[in-house]
Amino acid sequence: MTENERRGVALDMDGVVIDGMQFHVAAWQYAFREVMGAEMPAIEIYLREGLKEDYFIGQVAAAIGITPNEEEQEALHHTKLDYFDEIYFHAPIPGIEDSLALMREMGYALGLATGAKRAVAERALKAMGVRHWFDAVSGSDEVTRGKPDPEPYRKCGE
Repeated sequence: MTENERRGVALDMDGVVIDGMQFHVAAWQYAFREVMGAEMPAIEIYLREGLKEDYFIGQVAAAIGITPNEEEQEALHHTKLDYFDEIYFHAPIPGIEDSLALMREMGYALGLATGAKRAVAERALKAMGVRHWFDAVSGSDEVTRGKPDPEPYRKCGE
């Protein structure tokens, strides 16, 4: 590697930087009960973690045999976000700050690519006091193709 080449690492948010997946699961389960009257098994949510929310809702719903219309999808999304805000607290993955410091020490630029909207990610990173470690943040609302497509990770490198 030459001096002019830049090395970087793009990390996911939930499960890598933030220990928040259990809150997403609880909020999605609540939303499906409230809006659709349906029970959503946690495994269906965990299997699709990181997908863009608009795609995620259709995938999860199909897994239990329901098809929410556009209005119901919007209600699911808003109900999930409202409940998530009620129950969520920011908990970093143990050791993440040491890991970020080590990567920075090794000369890596750091990016965060998340299936959440950028504003949600920014708020979470600031609340945990780790935003300063990241050179770039890529949210689901800034890409056309969400994870698992590489576009969110590439966006971090721009």
